[in-house]
Amino acid sequence: MLSFSTIKKRKIVVSVMVIIGLLLTLKVTHWYWLEQGTESIAHQSEKQINELVIFIDDALGHYENIPAVLAQNPIFEHSLLDQQNPQAINKLNLYLSELQQVTESSDIYLTDAMGVAIAASNWDKPNSFINQDYSFRPYFIEAISGSIRSLLCNRYIIQ
Repeated sequence: MLSFSTIKKRKIVVSVMVIIGLLLTLKVTHWYWLEQGTESIAHQSEKQINELVIFIDDALGHYENIPAVLAQNPIFEHSLLDQQNPQAINKLNLYLSELQQVTESSDIYLTDAMGVAIAASNWDKPNSFINQDYSFRPYFIEAISGSIRSLLCNRYIIQ
């Protein structure tokens, strides 16, 4: 016959084994669901990023042809060649303001070859871009160097 202490030892061993089994089950279950969650989030994130890229491409595509259209308008060349003429610059400012409203752009401006804005759609605002130096901006540097990101038209940069 088994002694009381042997039965107690067996119960303790069985209890410890059950606890270890439960802890192992919890650990494996936690790992499995953590992996499933990580994969699910990664899949959802990738899907959202792809949708965002499509949205941004569509939004930017709306403005893609504006520089080419603007380059055809002689008002830019005349204004750049006659920057000291207030009537010419005022006419360009009004044109840019109207164009900004039609295209729903945040702002449209024209810089000279040195990167200084000579006309802007926000010409009548306190934070006007006129006489602001944009020569340090990457898009200006790329455009003046002939990059295709911005349009270099004749000797003039249309941004």
